[in-house]
Amino acid sequence: MDHAEQNRCWQPQPLESRLHSDVIALWNACCGPGKLVYRQLDEAAFKKLFIEAEPGVHIISKVILADETVVGFASGTFRDGAEQGYITILLVAENWRRKGIGQTLLSALEHDMKDAAKGSINRFEVMFFNPVTLSWIVPGTENDDHPNAPGVDVSCDGYLFLKNQAFYQK
Repeated sequence: MDHAEQNRCWQPQPLESRLHSDVIALWNACCGPGKLVYRQLDEAAFKKLFIEAEPGVHIISKVILADETVVGFASGTFRDGAEQGYITILLVAENWRRKGIGQTLLSALEHDMKDAAKGSINRFEVMFFNPVTLSWIVPGTENDDHPNAPGVDVSCDGYLFLKNQAFYQK
């Protein structure tokens, strides 16, 4: 990483509809067989998960762009009046990792979720009870899936990242 990238000030921004296809491309580059255990997405599946919230459920999504290209995506959710928010996903393009993008996205996501929840959120979790249910490929199978991911795959980079951000395994 050169000095300019190391000192770059990343600016998370809300997910806009013009960026949906770029986020889906990032998702599909990071997820699927041999990568993160989550199923790849098309536009309809993406909208169902990250745009169309159930009543009483709020979804907050953030992106980071580099030269007008989506290099990071984070999304979280919370229910009305809940004390916990859920980090649904945090993705950074492989060649943009370890440059502070993940930390910046996570911090902005947590801030925006607390703000949107008007102070009711006092903790964040990455676990099975998230109202947004990600379909995942069961490890060790030939593409068998399950409709709700139980948390973070301990073999992926994201697991260590979240532990380093003070998330802990229950």
